[in-house]
Amino acid sequence: MTRKTAIMDSSSAIILCKTGLHILLGEIYEIVLPASVYLEITAKPYAGAGEYKRLAAEGRLRVETNPEKQERPEMVGSAVSDNTEVCRNKR
Repeated sequence: MTRKTAIMDSSSAIILCKTGLHILLGEIYEIVLPASVYLEITAKPYAGAGEYKRLAAEGRLRVETNPEKQERPEMVGSAVSDNTEVCRNKR
């Protein structure tokens, strides 16, 4: 069975680790952290910095380095003005 993917920002990663729910999330979803998020939460003494380093080393979460996979599909390659237009068209 293919697991769904959970892409997390730094705030979510920190809160999930503080509550211990990051382990449960990893059992249900494939956890993906954009490289910028991984660097942010492991470079400083945030709650779970060591834990996320360990999970990445064990292959229990994936650090995504491809910028095109770190964005929503409709935003890839868009300029800021284009992003605003996309948001307006969805209303």
